[in-house]
Amino acid sequence: MVRTDQSETEGRLGRRTVLKTGALGAGIALAGCLGGGPGADDGETVAATMSQTGTTNDGETRTEDGTETEDGTETEEGESERDDETTDGETSREDTAEGTPETPAKDEKCAVCNMKVAMYPKYNAQLQRTDGEHVHFCSTGCLVAYVEKPSQFDDDASPDDIGTKWVHDHESKELASVADEYFVLEMNAEHVDDPMMKNPLAFSTESAATAYVEGYDDLSTDDIVRFDAFTLETAKQYRGRFF
Repeated sequence: MVRTDQSETEGRLGRRTVLKTGALGAGIALAGCLGGGPGADDGETVAATMSQTGTTNDGETRTEDGTETEDGTETEEGESERDDETTDGETSREDTAEGTPETPAKDEKCAVCNMKVAMYPKYNAQLQRTDGEHVHFCSTGCLVAYVEKPSQFDDDASPDDIGTKWVHDHESKELASVADEYFVLEMNAEHVDDPMMKNPLAFSTESAATAYVEGYDDLSTDDIVRFDAFTLETAKQYRGRFF
């Protein structure tokens, strides 16, 4: 089941960090890419804190007086609120299933690690900005890194610019909105042969995610989250060398 209580999730991720310190160090050491970025200490493990938020089926919510907000967030006394404020003051917007994905160009490069996105058709991810422009990534882990701190990778980008996000489902290999997926916090590079060697894995149903974690002794249902639960700290666990 997906945990929504922050204190419980913090405890869970603390335990996961102890269990996976060895795998994390190996994953960071092995994760190579074509482009450079600011480095982080290879031995540093960042304990993640998760804040679970919900999404609506149609991306819209109604205020108490029955009016709908334009961006789908609930308002109180006329002021809109944004979800999931990160530790550095940036915020990530609640995702909806709106927008349209596109096929990346052959020479399109990942906005985080600079690898060619088209080389990984079963793993790449993308988002659509509010101005309609698409940003592409080699994998889910790079997408998470960009979403949690877009200004790290684009000086002109902000969380308010981010619209719909898509990832490839781990089982079907089909592109799906993150709003429809359940994510397994996979940290062991030996479990999956995917880009950058370490990524959250997307599943279309909670039962599918559960079946996956039951196949490994170092995973449990506590490692299943929704996309809105990711924070800057968890992004650093997957792509720490780029922050």
